[in-house]
Amino acid sequence: MSTGAGATGAGQRALQSLGYVPVLHPELLALYPVLGLYAHNAGKLPMSFLARPAAFMALGALLLWVLLSLLLRNIHRAGLVTSLLVFSAFSGWGVWASLMEAALPIASGLHASVFMAAYAAIVTGCVLLLVRYRPRAEQGASTRKGVAVFVAAACVIGAAAWALLGPVLPRGGDWMMAAYLGIVVAVYMLLLAFRGDCRQATRTLNWFAFVLILLTAGNIALRRHEEPAIAIPPLEEAASRTVRSATPESPYPDIYLIVLEGYARADVLRTTYGYNNLPFLDAMRAKGFQVADRSFANYPVSLAAVGSMLNLDYLHALIGPETSADAGLPSLVHAYTENRAFQFLRSRGYRIVAFSPREDALEPCPPMADVALKPPFAVSEFEQVLLRNCAFAPMLDSAYYWRHGVSGYWLNAFSRQRVRYIVSNIASAAGDAPQPCLVFAYLLVPEQPFLFTHGGWWAKPVGFSLRGEPVRATWRQYFEGYVEQLHYVNRRLLEISDALTASSTRPSVVLIVSSRGPGFEPASAHGDMAALRDRFPNLVMVRFPDASGADAARLPQNISLVNVLRFTFDRVFGASFGLLPDEAFVSSDRSPLDVKPLAVSELSK
Repeated sequence: MSTGAGATGAGQRALQSLGYVPVLHPELLALYPVLGLYAHNAGKLPMSFLARPAAFMALGALLLWVLLSLLLRNIHRAGLVTSLLVFSAFSGWGVWASLMEAALPIASGLHASVFMAAYAAIVTGCVLLLVRYRPRAEQGASTRKGVAVFVAAACVIGAAAWALLGPVLPRGGDWMMAAYLGIVVAVYMLLLAFRGDCRQATRTLNWFAFVLILLTAGNIALRRHEEPAIAIPPLEEAASRTVRSATPESPYPDIYLIVLEGYARADVLRTTYGYNNLPFLDAMRAKGFQVADRSFANYPVSLAAVGSMLNLDYLHALIGPETSADAGLPSLVHAYTENRAFQFLRSRGYRIVAFSPREDALEPCPPMADVALKPPFAVSEFEQVLLRNCAFAPMLDSAYYWRHGVSGYWLNAFSRQRVRYIVSNIASAAGDAPQPCLVFAYLLVPEQPFLFTHGGWWAKPVGFSLRGEPVRATWRQYFEGYVEQLHYVNRRLLEISDALTASSTRPSVVLIVSSRGPGFEPASAHGDMAALRDRFPNLVMVRFPDASGADAARLPQNISLVNVLRFTFDRVFGASFGLLPDEAFVSSDRSPLDVKPLAVSELSK
């Protein structure tokens, strides 16, 4: 007895010696999912993408802790409850979702009653834990009341998961989700019933969270320098020297560069998709556009193809074979954002206005653009992934399923917002600026994910996995979704052309190109020549202010993407870039600039 009393007294004295312990762990643990996700993308995204989600998570955790402190009248217990809420919504759910993805395919053949029985067993185990670990002072009626509350909550959770999540998740996923929520509720009830001093737990969690954040920050610092930025040589002075100078009577024209993703050439649409695109092309020709009937992309990877166009040369030739073998996405992003075409236009007094696409890697950050346009309160791709990997995602899937008949719409809503904003505002983007403008828009359509029907309504997405990755479509689903979205893109391009004609205060050059053809298969799967013939042929059309003139330079019918801006700058400014040999190269998504030459003649067989 004396030994126990002495031990208890020593413990009490140790707690009293703690003094004031700050509650820091809720905010630090709230930052961990944001930093952990960024660590996987370090070197691909600027640090600025951390600011808004990190501030939102930390502020949300702080406000929740303050609210719970007022309700529980104990800042340390409130801190523990807040940390558990944050952990269960993000990190804990991530582990559980990974277990679900591994287990559900194995158990897919089991009857639903097996999952119900497993859920009942988990609920029973939680009840035994509540009975075993409730404080002794609250045994008896209070314990029975707590158990009754938990059982009632477990029944409601199970019924709601079966009714609402059953159509959204794979068989058994609804009951596994209910089991996770049941375990979380049981842990919260145990924590709320605890009447001891929580300062020791607070101090331990403070240190744990601090070390976790420190390790994650170190990982970010190391991974940000894994791949050095490639060095793009400047333009040759002789080639970039311009003959024509701007005058008040003859100013430089505004240039509108619209890049599409996965827009196939007319002959590919006809032979592969059975779709006749000639009425649209004829309508664009009637508006003054020249259309290249045998155009093609130089690389099967979109960002490599666009980067070569914006740098007026083949990227693998610019950086050399040694660097090309190791160049990955960060190198392509660097070549895309600090490209030579925009530098050339700036030297001629141009103002660069760029729209934000839905992919964060393509965000027009300085020095790429003088003005970056995006919808108000637009949710970044980084933030979407963070939302997709939290415990609320299946609930959002369920809400959109019952509203629209299919899950995943809430993810597509962010992408739809970007596309609609660009097509609605591109004609007015130049505004009344005194200097000429380059207006650049990268529209990631008509490629999947399919966002629009031909009338602009919601397209039915193919679906998403538990962690948010798109589920690959069948060929028929891809074909139907692609053609519907192609109809929508054609209609909006016609509207943009009319709007530019009506609103331009200066002469304007309009370039509409696609980075590549359709991509039902990834670039790394392109060992099949039939797939390559669909991947390379693309859309190229241009309109110059004097396109109807008899002496207007004609767009080469077999022009490749690398030569589009070279041709345009020679035509508009009297530069001497000339045209490079039109070549095509095979590469993979993993090593997009580690290329092998492909005979252009093979693409038209």
